[in-house]
Amino acid sequence: MSELFDEVLKTVPEFVLKSPVSCNWVDYNGKRKFAMLNVSESIERGKLMIDLCYCATAGMINGRVEKTVPYSKKRFVIVD
Repeated sequence: MSELFDEVLKTVPEFVLKSPVSCNWVDYNGKRKFAMLNVSESIERGKLMIDLCYCATAGMINGRVEKTVPYSKKRFVIVD
């Protein structure tokens, strides 16, 4: 099983693996949003793409995404 995981992991670009956002609350342009890394969109566009949601339940359970935006250190502040 470990070998299969390693093979799949090789297909994921390095910039996606090092994303500062995977699934977390953020301040985006001064507004509190739940952010999720959109892996397929990131790979397709060649840059980190983040799905923004009203709340974690809406995004993770119901799949309701308000919008997908490119990641920028200037616009995103991760909330601890």
